[in-house]
Amino acid sequence: MKTIIQTLTAVLLSCGLHLSAEQVAKAPVITEEQAIEHLTKTSSFGFGSGKGAVEGTSDTAFKVIASSPNAKEKFTSLFEKGGTASKLYALCALRSIDPPAFEKLSKSMKPDEVILTHFGCVVDEIKISKIIENISKGDYDFYLKANKQ
Repeated sequence: MKTIIQTLTAVLLSCGLHLSAEQVAKAPVITEEQAIEHLTKTSSFGFGSGKGAVEGTSDTAFKVIASSPNAKEKFTSLFEKGGTASKLYALCALRSIDPPAFEKLSKSMKPDEVILTHFGCVVDEIKISKIIENISKGDYDFYLKANKQ
């Protein structure tokens, strides 16, 4: 029952937040420290927001860290200090910026563990092995590349 309530809450939050341009403009900018703190503590993994919705905090945090001149070190530290979701965000970045580290660290994950994910308005529970497979294929590279434009 708790999982159903969490899932419904996540769907409502990700799909139901349709804000005006004025509200979006007033959205707070997060610092690198806040971004690292957020991703260290997050318990779900995913990218993207519902159409018309404001970018999620995890998306913003990922972009802030990815745009850092020390992104490799920041994501490596995030992997070491964070939980499962944190590690997955770190792996997304490390695949592009440090492929050997990605290969080594991804093998240390528990492949049968399941994590709550959110992609746009879709909330699901997915095995770590499937997410790592998607990272390996470059399915989330867009979010890293978007920072380098």
